[in-house]
Amino acid sequence: MADNMFDLIEEPIDIFAKAETIQAIKDHIFNWTIWPDFSKLPDEKHPLLRFNVMEQGLSKDLLNCQITAFPVEHTVPAFGYVVKSERYTFAFSGDTNACDSLWDTLNALPALDKLMIEIAFTNEQEELANLSRHFTPKLLGEQLKRLKHKPQILLTHHKPGCEAVIEKQTREALAGWHYHHLRRGDIIY
Repeated sequence: MADNMFDLIEEPIDIFAKAETIQAIKDHIFNWTIWPDFSKLPDEKHPLLRFNVMEQGLSKDLLNCQITAFPVEHTVPAFGYVVKSERYTFAFSGDTNACDSLWDTLNALPALDKLMIEIAFTNEQEELANLSRHFTPKLLGEQLKRLKHKPQILLTHHKPGCEAVIEKQTREALAGWHYHHLRRGDIIY
């Protein structure tokens, strides 16, 4: 994205992430070997990318919304995010598997309108899902019983080639939930 946006923007693209994630991106991607360091191009005073450290539980105001990071469990350090506007509360889990911090954070919210959460693997791939810290339809269905809210569930991150099976298994695992499998081009309101 950064490479494609180079001549199209006047303000830097703000990246909000854990300090460890930012360091990994700088060390392994924007390192002048894999990609240029877009936080220094075209120059350090006018970068294409601007990295911002997010800390657990601290909120940032951005575009008339309050964004708060919360910990989730993945194979690498990761956050989920709660985005609150005057009218809606939206949460994004990022890559995760079952963890208390996800449900504790969501249950502490006064309201939750939409939850974007991933189902990466089929039920038959449960062992791989647990090792890589992702959900299957069955595991997500079991874990959603811990959620006191009834938001619309926006499902994402299906592994290529597994989409049809995941969608079929989701019909049973998430029966009674209002959910939608996200597709390219979907707009979330």
